[in-house]
Amino acid sequence: MRSRPGTTGTVLSPSPTAAAILTAAALLALAGCGGSAPSAAPPATTVATRDTPAPLSPSTSAPSPSEAAGQLSDVDPCALLPEPAVARLGLTDATPKTLGQARVCRWRHEGTTLSDSFTVGVEIFERLGLDDLVATDIRATTVGDRPARSFTGPAGGCGMSLGVGTTARVDTTAVGGDEATACRLAAEMARAVEPSLP
Repeated sequence: MRSRPGTTGTVLSPSPTAAAILTAAALLALAGCGGSAPSAAPPATTVATRDTPAPLSPSTSAPSPSEAAGQLSDVDPCALLPEPAVARLGLTDATPKTLGQARVCRWRHEGTTLSDSFTVGVEIFERLGLDDLVATDIRATTVGDRPARSFTGPAGGCGMSLGVGTTARVDTTAVGGDEATACRLAAEMARAVEPSLP
């Protein structure tokens, strides 16, 4: 232990062995497990930053009524009813056509008797909503979370109308044979079609 001249306190000086150990440890840390030490370490720079929230993901909100209706313009009515449903319901002879303001696909359901046989269809109305439905015995209901209407047609048969926005809709219909069976077919078709609608 040595006193530095001109001071009243006592300053400890590391021994040569301790200084060598500290220097070697510092070089090893800088080298990162082997390798040579850099000739000169750059001065540390501290930058003050503020935490910012992560960017928001794109909106997944439902389309507006007009956007939903517009999304029907390129939809094939024959493609709205999934193939498993077509097979399960025993439908054949898919025929696309245009009837008035509707783009339609018709199928046949052939039963063992006339009361078990029906013409069924999926009908896309791009400019007519639920409030424009012309039928008898119209009743408000839902299919999934979608506003819908059940109805019987002016010429008989049974149908379900699914709202697409407020200005468009898709109908499923069954005509011919027993009315209760026709209503069951129309409802089953509506449940199969609904998940594919905008």
